[in-house]
Amino acid sequence: ATPRTGSGRWSAAHTTQKEVPMPYSFNVIDQPWIPVLVPDDPVPRMVSLREAIMRAHEIRAISDPSPLVTISLHRLLLAVVHRCFGPADAQAWATLWAQPSFDPSVINAYLDKWHDRFDLFDAERPFYQTAGLPRELAVPVSKLTFAKSSGNNALLFDHSRDAEPEAIPADEAARLLVAYQAFSIGGLITKLPGEPTGSDSSHLVKGAVVLPRGDNLFQTLMLSVVQLDGDLDAPFAFDPRTDMPAWERDTPTPRETATDFGYLELLTWQNRRVLLFPEEAPDGQVVVRFADVLAGRAISKDLDIRRRETMVAYRLLA
Repeated sequence: ATPRTGSGRWSAAHTTQKEVPMPYSFNVIDQPWIPVLVPDDPVPRMVSLREAIMRAHEIRAISDPSPLVTISLHRLLLAVVHRCFGPADAQAWATLWAQPSFDPSVINAYLDKWHDRFDLFDAERPFYQTAGLPRELAVPVSKLTFAKSSGNNALLFDHSRDAEPEAIPADEAARLLVAYQAFSIGGLITKLPGEPTGSDSSHLVKGAVVLPRGDNLFQTLMLSVVQLDGDLDAPFAFDPRTDMPAWERDTPTPRETATDFGYLELLTWQNRRVLLFPEEAPDGQVVVRFADVLAGRAISKDLDIRRRETMVAYRLLA
C-alpha cells in the first residue's frame, strides 16, 4: 500500500506521527494480497486480484491459514468470473471449461472499467466498505477476525489487547474484510444513533460451505460456476437487470433486512457496514489499526436461503 498522489481526496483520521491529512491507496486489482500456491513451490506467494484470475490455470490453489478467508476469496473471484462470462446455459459452461484459461481481454476490460471501485481506501467508494462512517465509533481492527481477542471475545493463546491494538498491513486487512462480510457473527454491535444494537449473522455461518477442487484454480472456480440466468430461475429467480456485485452499486450499504436479491449480490453479500482507517507506520508502510463495524444487510428469516445458496450442503428431509 502506498500513499496516493494527486487529488488527495482521502484524509486519514489517524496517523502514528501526527494528525495530518494523508491520502492512501491499496487497489486489490493491482496489489498482491491473495495467497496462492504455484506448482513446485510449497510456500504461498501473494498475487493481485487480476493475476489470480488471469493466471488461474497456472495456480494450484488459494492457500490461507483461515478457511473463512479461503472460501471468501473464492466467492469474490467467482463473482468476477460470473460477471464476465455468465454462463447462460450448460453449453456456455462447457465452452468455458474447454478453454485453457479465462479470456484475458474480457477480464482486463471488466477490471479496468471498475478499477476505482476496488481501492481499499477510496474516499467515496472504498472496496467492500461503506464510506462516511464516523471515526468516533471505531474499534480495533482485530474485530474483523475470529482468531484474535477483541472486546469480550477472549481467546486462548492470544494476547491481543484493545487498549493497544495491533497494526496490520493493508493486504491482511483486505483479506479479513472480505472474510468478515461473508462470515460475521450476530449479536450486539456498535450502532449509529437511533439504530438497534442487535445484528444478524451472515447466512454462511449457519452451514457447511462446500468447495469442489480441481487440478488448478481455473478448474476449482469452474466447478463452482453455475448457470446464471435469473429469468430462467438459474440458480434461482431474480432480476438479472438489477443484480450486480457489491462494488458496482452506486449507493452505500444500508442497514436493512433484504427479501429479494440476485446471485452476484449473494456472492458479495455486505452483511456489515465497515470502514477501515489507514495510517502510516514508522517504517512508511500503510497499516490499519482501527475500523468501524456496524450492521449492514441481513437476509430475511422468511426467505428460504437453502434455495438460493449454491455452495452450502443441505439435507433433504422427508
